[in-house]
Parts: sequence; structure tokens; C-alpha cells
Amino acid sequence: IYAANHGMEIFYNGRHLLKKGHAYKRPIRILAGALRDSMSGISGAIVEYKGLSVAVHYRKVNAKFHTTVKKLLKNWLHPM
Repeated sequence: IYAANHGMEIFYNGRHLLKKGHAYKRPIRILAGALRDSMSGISGAIVEYKGLSVAVHYRKVNAKFHTTVKKLLKNWLHPM
């Protein structure tokens, strides 16, 4: 058994047992693009679209910009 994307997809014997998150693929892809655009000016910030999830990597970002990355992410996840 293979579970991916934090359990949103589960494969077993070469077939999908669970595809719960597929309805969210497009909105998640749009969010990933928006996050990528908003962080494009921050050197080292990487937004990785994973199909049913998004990872924001900032370990290569200068430490003085970590708070900026976190604020941008928070604004996208909890607008206003």
C-alpha cells in the first residue's frame, strides 16, 4: 500500500483505492502559482506544487527574510 499527499491518494496493487483530493487539484495548482509569484523576489524561496499539496521551502533563504516568507504564506492561507 502506498499513501501519498498526506493520505489524499492511496494506491494498492497498481490501482487507486482513494482519490479524495482530485477535486482540489486545480485550486491547489492556482494557489501554488500565486505563492510562487508572490515569493519570486525572495532569493532561495522555492514553491513546489505536488499535485494535491504545496510545499514552501525557505531553508536557502537568508535568515533575515524568513519572517517575510512566513507572512506571505500566512496571508495566502488566511486572507484578511
